[in-house]
Amino acid sequence: SESDLWRGVRGSYHPIINKLAKDPALQVVDVFPEMLVVECRQLQDRVAPNETRSIESWQVQAEWLGSGVGFCLVALRDGRPLAFVYAIRHGTFAYYGYGKTAEPNAHHTLVWALIKRLKTDGVAWFELGWQGEARDEKGRGVEMFKRGVGGVNVPVSMSGCAGCLDLRAESREGACVTCGRAW
Repeated sequence: SESDLWRGVRGSYHPIINKLAKDPALQVVDVFPEMLVVECRQLQDRVAPNETRSIESWQVQAEWLGSGVGFCLVALRDGRPLAFVYAIRHGTFAYYGYGKTAEPNAHHTLVWALIKRLKTDGVAWFELGWQGEARDEKGRGVEMFKRGVGGVNVPVSMSGCAGCLDLRAESREGACVTCGRAW
């Protein structure tokens, strides 16, 4: 349930998320493909000019949005992008791709909105990415943020099916009992 998810979020994040979520000037909206390529790209260039990506990568992700594989939310203030988060979805599994923010702590609110939205859309598993592998201070800060969102740490070596992404799947007679893929 949403309340169970909320209990898993680090307590110090609650007022941050609530404050921005109640800001009447802040809107959280779905991103459409053209908005990703133009406005979200401009936001990234503005807040992280050294992290450039090719226009082709933005176009591919825009195509994923159009096909339902990609999912992106943007926080707008006065009609201008303040932050965005992008996830990739496959069935009941979603993977956090990346996000950028021009305002401290806006990312907390947007990731929480993304988690709620994905849950509403039937996603059962949401992967935030590697933790415990950071090699610099920025990476350690990102890992700390991820741990604060809640959930469980799932070791990469855990068994499961790569076909249907069911981490609880079992193999019977050399095939996944959920989707039938051999493993």
